[in-house]
Amino acid sequence: MEKVRPKPRSPLTLLFGAQGAPATEVSVAGAVAGSTLIVPRRPSGLSDAASPGADVTVLFTREGRLYRWPMRVEEVLPSSYYLVAVREPGEGDRREFVRAEVPLQLRVRVLSTGEAPWRVVSARVDVSASGFRLEGLDEQAAGTRLRVEIRSPEGGPPVLAVAEVVRSITDGDRYLVACHFVSMDSADESRLVDIVFAVREAALRARLGL
Repeated sequence: MEKVRPKPRSPLTLLFGAQGAPATEVSVAGAVAGSTLIVPRRPSGLSDAASPGADVTVLFTREGRLYRWPMRVEEVLPSSYYLVAVREPGEGDRREFVRAEVPLQLRVRVLSTGEAPWRVVSARVDVSASGFRLEGLDEQAAGTRLRVEIRSPEGGPPVLAVAEVVRSITDGDRYLVACHFVSMDSADESRLVDIVFAVREAALRARLGL
């Protein structure tokens, strides 16, 4: 069976776990040979976190699936990292890594005993698989439950969910409302994860000029 490897020039995310707090760096795949990988260093490379012997998880996608490749920094070369595999890549749970600011249209309605009106909000929403934060709603008390319809700028059916307000933050005449999802079926959750992951991958490609 063919081993799963990143393709040359495909975007990578490097998660370093050595020497203190975790650090992240984005790059592209260089030469891949067996269980080794050469990754070009970015101008703002993480020299401390990426010292020889440091653990690093390489995140990459193949055919729409996210893979995690546990590796070790063997050498830090002048313009690249030389990485050696600790074990074979495995499919990653995208929900662990998904979070992005996404241009979305939301229809929001307060769940109450009456028939509250829908409110449409079009904004860049800080969203993850567990919740969202946005500007554009009136102040909402913590614990308020909202019925939410989330639409992608690319079209397609909306993601349907029930969310609960965690907090409202006042900033001048603006309200930032943070919510977490309390009800969402598996198909809607999968679609939301796909939307956010696609935005993150597109942003990474743009950053790397691909």
